[in-house]
Amino acid sequence: MEYALKVESEEVTGDAYPAGTVRLTYRSGFDGSRDWALFLPGRSDRKTVVYLHGSFSDGGQIFTREDIRAFWLSRILEGGHSLLSINMRGTSYMSPGATADLTALLAHARSMLGCRQFVLLGGSGGASSAMAYTVLHPENVAGVVAMGMCGKRQKYPMLFLGPDAYAVSVKNTPCCFWGQTPTRLGPWLRALLSRRRGG
Repeated sequence: MEYALKVESEEVTGDAYPAGTVRLTYRSGFDGSRDWALFLPGRSDRKTVVYLHGSFSDGGQIFTREDIRAFWLSRILEGGHSLLSINMRGTSYMSPGATADLTALLAHARSMLGCRQFVLLGGSGGASSAMAYTVLHPENVAGVVAMGMCGKRQKYPMLFLGPDAYAVSVKNTPCCFWGQTPTRLGPWLRALLSRRRGG
């Protein structure tokens, strides 16, 4: 499902935020939830970096967490890239609602913010979400930097159980987190599984 977002912009101030950073607030066309993202414009001839925060954080992580800011934000700024850091409903999971919202937010960035191509950047839960979104919408992604998605076989056994094991495990995350049944999530899961199988 695709929908247009009605986005309100407000300049963000504070030592952590470079000049020109704006907060984009919107209501999801998927289910009416309110959410936000941070946008820092760069050069129009560069790819836009879309930052997907890690677990137990929010869309401000790349600006406020010192180690991530020092390594990634500095390189994004040096490279002249625009940065879109999304809140993802306050979690790092690529739920059906977050997937629909990200698709709409990327369309908004193309039409209203001058962004053309997107590279997803994420660590931990954000890396898993970057990979899940790329499987679902490869047409929207020019590249992925996924760090620490599955560091240990013991912690992420589903990634090592077969060609569809990761996709099958992903379905359990929104079911547990959002309290929805696999039946209700059927179209989203079928799309994820069919793309994992190459059909």
